[in-house]
Amino acid sequence: MSPAPTTAWTPDDEKGRPLWEALGFCAGGPPRGAITLVGAGGKTTLAHSLASTAADAGARVLIVTTTKMAREPGLICDPDEVVEALKAGGVVVAGAESAPGKFGAFAPEVLDRLRAAADLVVVEGDGSRRLPFKVPADYEPVVPEWTDLLVIVAGLSSLGRPLSEICCRAEVAAGLLTGPDAAGLPHGDTPDTTGVLDRCLDPRTAAFLLRAGYLDNPALASWADRRVVVLNQADDPGRRMLASVLAGALPGERVLFTTTIAESRNQR
Repeated sequence: MSPAPTTAWTPDDEKGRPLWEALGFCAGGPPRGAITLVGAGGKTTLAHSLASTAADAGARVLIVTTTKMAREPGLICDPDEVVEALKAGGVVVAGAESAPGKFGAFAPEVLDRLRAAADLVVVEGDGSRRLPFKVPADYEPVVPEWTDLLVIVAGLSSLGRPLSEICCRAEVAAGLLTGPDAAGLPHGDTPDTTGVLDRCLDPRTAAFLLRAGYLDNPALASWADRRVVVLNQADDPGRRMLASVLAGALPGERVLFTTTIAESRNQR
């Protein structure tokens, strides 16, 4: 079964468009190049939606990871088989054998060979333990230098819920929120880490954490003009309102709202 199509729109234009169109990535033909998704809150769903749409347009698409992903049906671990599968077209999910139920990253030289056989490479560059929000550790995310577009994902289902329940690397988030840069935030008025983790994530705090973890991350500076923040799971009016507040707290950033619900944005 093909993934549900992803609809996207911007804070200043509520007209829903296909995600590839909203990204403006390789407009005018099948997408080519490499896109890496980091963060949390629907990366795998978005990766498959992007890959499926690109394949429908005639692209040979490779889905890989630089960390670890849940093992998927049809996974190919032999590089020679991956190359042959790509020749047939469509979407190929590939990775190195890893722990039970997981697959991991190929060695860089192997991945270079495989991406040469694909038109489009979609990379998951971050793990999130299936949680809707993430603040990365200092060794994360892992973004290949040949990435053309960096997509930073945050799940709107995280808002209004305790950090301890929704945030991957919650201890990193707590450290940031008890530091001096967090002064004035709803979470930033206490040195008590436990108290911070028990508080619910609000849009301003989410924006602060996205900026601290990804947008101002020195390791990601190369993509400062080749990135987009995707606020995913904008599935109802309440979440859309919160998404607008969050986007407003990220001035100067390119932001998209997305949903994979079949209902059209123009029919709500």
